[in-house]
Amino acid sequence: MQIARSSMKTRSSCWLGIVALSWTTSVALAQQPNIVVILTDDQGYADISLNPLHPEEVSTPHMDALAAESVVFSQAYTSGQVCSPTRAGLMLGRYQQHVGVYTAGDGGRGFDPELRIFPGFLPADYRSTIIGKWHLGLDDDYPELKWHAMNRGFDECYKFMGRGGHSYFDLRSDSESKFAHPIYRGKQRINDEGYLTERLTEEAVAFIDRNKTQPFFLYLAYNAVHAPAEAPPEDIAEFKRRFPAISEERAILMAMLRHLDNGVGEVVGKLKSEGLFENTLLFFLTDNGGSKAMSANNAPLRGFKGSFYEGGIRTPFLVSWPERFAGGRTVDAPVISLDILPNALDATESRTEHS
Repeated sequence: MQIARSSMKTRSSCWLGIVALSWTTSVALAQQPNIVVILTDDQGYADISLNPLHPEEVSTPHMDALAAESVVFSQAYTSGQVCSPTRAGLMLGRYQQHVGVYTAGDGGRGFDPELRIFPGFLPADYRSTIIGKWHLGLDDDYPELKWHAMNRGFDECYKFMGRGGHSYFDLRSDSESKFAHPIYRGKQRINDEGYLTERLTEEAVAFIDRNKTQPFFLYLAYNAVHAPAEAPPEDIAEFKRRFPAISEERAILMAMLRHLDNGVGEVVGKLKSEGLFENTLLFFLTDNGGSKAMSANNAPLRGFKGSFYEGGIRTPFLVSWPERFAGGRTVDAPVISLDILPNALDATESRTEHS
């Protein structure tokens, strides 16, 4: 696939207006766009087959298909080198250090619950949800839950709270295993079944179905491919058979990545089948560089998750909104995850609400 490239000599946090030749903020939109943010976890820079340097075992056809319909930003960065800082910055639209979030451990401590975050800046008729990994405050104060997303402006949720990893198979809130933290539907702890990546996808598809007649904000924060290294045994066995030279750890990661890619395909497919994709502003990125401990591949970058070298902070970054701008091209100007909120607000003509 040949993607046309363009370049920008100046950078602004409002870059949607630059990539969209038809964009006119002075004219009211006929219908408010849906906002979708798909955030993957610890996905390696070369663990997406859009990257021409990807290893032979990497195949992400659904992510690649989305890229073909999107603007691909070739120099995209996250505001953090680990999970919580990037997530806090994404929700705030400003550097997370301003609110004391510097490390992944700060994800348990959270930040000022009085501060307005992403959904609180959107017009009142938007229905919002967080599905997946929150990592911006623990639930030690249950049932008060002052760090809970629904106490911070979200209308719905299916998520786990402040810890970085979650078991992919043990979805019982009453489990005592290391990675089986409570899962919340709304503010209620639930026991669930299934493979977590698939469950997050199912919840996202169901949310779209319930809210297809009104504007919505879907924050789909997959915990894949973060540790623990867990995938269905049959998928692991297939990768080991097809690529006998790769390690056990790498085979597991590829199996996890397959389910993640399938999930992206299902969510995009649902938007298309409901006639919503054209007027959906969709962002796809990962929260930081790939993890060395999980055998990620960040080629051609130096470093891994936790590093301030590019391997720790540079991310695949796709933006789609077919009704407003054409995809199938690459932009070389630098962008950062902090840009997502102000650009979403420009798209909904509510930028003045964001300080």
